[in-house]
Amino acid sequence: MSVADLERDPFYLRLSTGHQGMHGHEFLEFEYTHGRLRYANNSNYRNDSLIRKEVYVGPAVAEELKRIVRESEVTKEDDATWPKKNVVGRQELEIRIDKDHISFETAKIGSLADVNDSADAEGLRVFYYLVQDLKCFIFSLITLHFKIKPSGCTIVYTADPCSPAMRGRLFAPRPSDGDDCAMPFVPSPMSLLIRAH
Repeated sequence: MSVADLERDPFYLRLSTGHQGMHGHEFLEFEYTHGRLRYANNSNYRNDSLIRKEVYVGPAVAEELKRIVRESEVTKEDDATWPKKNVVGRQELEIRIDKDHISFETAKIGSLADVNDSADAEGLRVFYYLVQDLKCFIFSLITLHFKIKPSGCTIVYTADPCSPAMRGRLFAPRPSDGDDCAMPFVPSPMSLLIRAH
């Protein structure tokens, strides 16, 4: 899949969880569409404000998200007997993949005990584990993109930065005394998943 294909790909995913509590309306939301991954986190705990992040990702990320969704087989589930949203909170999941378009809404699930006590424990377990997998993957991408900042540095990649003969190099800025402080940089597999836009 090329970047052009990625921008035409109908795959869509939105995951939202939230509640209305003593700190107001707090929520966490991820949305992926056409190569763009958006993240929003609103927590009024300790007077934190709304955090919004957006990153454009490469085709490998889209394929991995699709693989996670397909392997979960969540599109075969039905939320009719799942716990309804309540004062504890709610979770929503919307996915458009292949010929399926699903939209689930359920109460906020705190643990597997909540899953096992439900009328459709098997279906809710699929949902629960998928949500955990998606959160883990997306948090990793967001953290990687926004916390690894080679500020003041230039990353130079060759056609294949992972080949032993053609490694990319990270050149740190030159110190004031003029000494060259170039150091080798070996990109991790995850660093190749995020693309510039």
